[in-house]
Amino acid sequence: MTIIKDHKYSLKSLSDTLYKQTKFTTIKSTKLFTLLSLMCLASNSLSATTIVNFNASDINSVLIKGSDFSYNENSPTLNSTTLLDYAGAPIYGGFEEEGNAAWTASSPDNGGLKIRWNADQGTLGEAASALFLFAQDDFLNGANNQIMMMDSNNDTVNLTRLINGTSSGVESASVRLVIQDSSGYHISDPQSFDSGTLVLEATTLAYASYQPSIKTETEVGLIGSNSSPTFNAISKIGFRIDAIRGDSSGVNIGITEFQANATISNQDIVHNLTINSKNRYQKFEGFGASGAFYINRLANNTHASFLAELLFDDLGLDILRVRNNYQVGGSSSYQTNLDATFELIQLGLNTVDQPFKILMSSWSPPDDLKSNANFASGTLASDSNGYRYDDFANWWLESLEYHEAQGVTVVDEEDYPTPVTHAVSQDSVFVGRIRKDITHPNGLDLWVVSDNVRKGAALNAI
Repeated sequence: MTIIKDHKYSLKSLSDTLYKQTKFTTIKSTKLFTLLSLMCLASNSLSATTIVNFNASDINSVLIKGSDFSYNENSPTLNSTTLLDYAGAPIYGGFEEEGNAAWTASSPDNGGLKIRWNADQGTLGEAASALFLFAQDDFLNGANNQIMMMDSNNDTVNLTRLINGTSSGVESASVRLVIQDSSGYHISDPQSFDSGTLVLEATTLAYASYQPSIKTETEVGLIGSNSSPTFNAISKIGFRIDAIRGDSSGVNIGITEFQANATISNQDIVHNLTINSKNRYQKFEGFGASGAFYINRLANNTHASFLAELLFDDLGLDILRVRNNYQVGGSSSYQTNLDATFELIQLGLNTVDQPFKILMSSWSPPDDLKSNANFASGTLASDSNGYRYDDFANWWLESLEYHEAQGVTVVDEEDYPTPVTHAVSQDSVFVGRIRKDITHPNGLDLWVVSDNVRKGAALNAI
């Protein structure tokens, strides 16, 4: 399955473009989607964009978590809710420690995003591991609404490291870059943790697969075997600090600034799907679409027949959901909508040589059966006996009789109509197997057929 960046085209402009480029030739699925892909893959400027620009100066007080907690990619550890005066991007964290360390967020002078050991707490050689990630929803410069990637020209990550307190309080420390892209989470090899700025080129680092929500006895997240990030569709980025306790002095091991750059992706995102045909779940009845609103725009389109070929033949629609517009709205309005519905159904029947299913929903009862005498909002009208369900049922019966008078014949039999048994050499459209629609309380399922050669070709040519 391939997901392509979102570019919006109106139905008219899309139909006109396809019409001009194909000159009425039939487009089959591969050609159609190849054409759409080429249309959507517009060129993008591959300039660097800063997607994260964290500075601990946004933290005016202190958040301390003094015990282990697991990473939750849907629940930030630090945001304006967990620390009321925090104004920066939400941070998703995790923590694992063997003794008395703490996951802490504080001002730059106090270490920023850090591991903290207070004086006389913890024992020599115990480990602590703290995770800090930023999510795409909070990326800067519009990157939250784009598919972002890193390449050799757009992969710079800057980290400002700070060890303050007494440096002998930490025996050793390292920082690792963590990225989630289209292939999952990855964690880099450890980088040295000396005070000062560390500049990384993310695409040049060595990585391993990473499961951040699984903790070990000494680390937050489980590191797996060597991996190769795609660096495409980046959805999380940040770092993990690992430290070993030194002597009993108080010490902070933290990052006070974190900046990451990327660019808008020019790649497709490919997800590998595994399908097991032996596992059966919900049954597919078909592939459908709704013609509920502005249905006349398709019927009246200059290239209506061509679009019908795309929808019913190329795309393979075999279920069409329509509104029962009978007496709904003003007389001119509902007649216009009814005519457009008939035209759309006929377009489909003219295009394919087999019947398709129609789901008809009342959407709204007519005005005189509404509580507010208007098809918009309101409920079904009621009287002293409650809701007027009998009148509603009679309206449905009248609407079916009207459809039959327009050339739609209802076949009330256990069997269902077919072009051969009922429709051959007939002008009518035959409707059968009328059933309650299990997906909508006011819907019906209908089986619709006609003699397409006679009704579609001969009559339309006269």
